Amino acid sequence: TAIDNCRDEKLKFELQQEFDRKSYLLKKQNTAYKQYCEDNNLKPYAERLKTAKWDREQAMKAAGAARRYQNAKGV
Repeated sequence: TAIDNCRDEKLKFELQQEFDRKSYLLKKQNTAYKQYCEDNNLKPYAERLKTAKWDREQAMKAAGAARRYQNAKGV
């Protein structure tokens, strides 16, 4: 919401960069959790990965932001 409603282009760019970086970090953490569960023969619990007020639309935006960050950084 902050990114969409921001009128200052410089600030909007900085907010978008931060959102992209945090989305990529979330993706990495979820992947690490799933890998840990697999390595230790544990059942992953979706409740541990849930974020308050997180729905499909937000998940899609975050996934796109993570890809954008990954492509920009060449990770």
